[in-house]
Amino acid sequence: MTTTTATPQPDKTSWSGVAAGICAGIAVAMQVGKIGVSLPLMREEFATGISHLSVYAGLLSILAATVGLGFGTISRRLGPRRAVITGLVLVGTGSAAAALASGLSLLMFSRVLEACGFALVGTAGVGLIQSQTMPKDRNMALGFWAAWIPAGISLMMVLGFLALNHLGWRGIYWLCAVAPFASAIWLATLPASQAIRRPAAPRPPLRHILNRRNLLAAGIFFCFTAVNLIIMYYLPTLLVDRYGMTPPHAALVGFGSAAVQIPMNILGSALLKKGINPRHIFMASTIGMTVTGVLVFSSGSGLATCVMAGIGFSIVAAVTPAVVWASVPDLAPSPADTPLVSGLIFQSAGLGQFLGPVLAALAVETSGSWSAASWVVLILMAGSVWCILRLRSLR
Repeated sequence: MTTTTATPQPDKTSWSGVAAGICAGIAVAMQVGKIGVSLPLMREEFATGISHLSVYAGLLSILAATVGLGFGTISRRLGPRRAVITGLVLVGTGSAAAALASGLSLLMFSRVLEACGFALVGTAGVGLIQSQTMPKDRNMALGFWAAWIPAGISLMMVLGFLALNHLGWRGIYWLCAVAPFASAIWLATLPASQAIRRPAAPRPPLRHILNRRNLLAAGIFFCFTAVNLIIMYYLPTLLVDRYGMTPPHAALVGFGSAAVQIPMNILGSALLKKGINPRHIFMASTIGMTVTGVLVFSSGSGLATCVMAGIGFSIVAAVTPAVVWASVPDLAPSPADTPLVSGLIFQSAGLGQFLGPVLAALAVETSGSWSAASWVVLILMAGSVWCILRLRSLR
């Protein structure tokens, strides 16, 4: 019989292990946030078009969208702790290589390394948190974990504002290389009692992972990620284009929208801990995302309405990833299969990150109006409602 590894239940929650795992996620999420900070300077230095740099920026999402489940399989074989450490080393190496790059070839190769490391950490992170927590603390710990991407992006926005003029984009990339290596050292030096023991266990067929419940959960996360990225990518541009806001002020609104997601991620896990049905949380979040997302792009919205809708969107949207990531251990047939389910969720997120902004851009360019993006939001949110209504339970 084919066997695989399983993660034992700890006798007590290791909050130092949880903190190390969350910091690992933030360190790799910084590689997403550094793009917005560095692209204008990189475009000037390399004298290249935005299309080449868009491919560079999008490699993380492209890899996640195509082989996320495959990286979940790798994480499963390595075990969460080793997978996260390997991913951190890849990300740190990639960022350092980019800081040394003198041409686009090395720059693209460095991004592939970062994308592979990002995928390993993204698919193994939930398993790592799971291995460090008792069931009574798991929802709260995974709620903190769910904030890894907005926390990393927000941190990079702050660092970019404070240090870009002094360090340049290469200096920022060196900082983004140091953080993953530091996180890897922290994880590697955890006491042996916090390490993951891996006894053999039967490996279920892949169809047990790709079941109806998991695919519906992945569908909800796809719709969430697609609309979330549409707002995150285009809200600052919309504010400049339609309302004449200065780019620094528009960027400040973007930072605020990302930052408010962090406490709301934690709130999502708190709601689960109180026993609130995940389907009810999903539905409330989806309705809120629909209303605020449409208001952001509506031609009838004034500047204040648009800004408040953008921030309101982030507030109501952020509970969804907290619930999805907290539910991953329950969606897995066994603890050892958590990375596979994480890979499925990670792949759905990659598809949403890739397709959402593309569909919105096509709608806006075809119609010549920002308001057309509202229809993309409505269609995607209708898809989310369809998945929620057919999802009986996550637990």
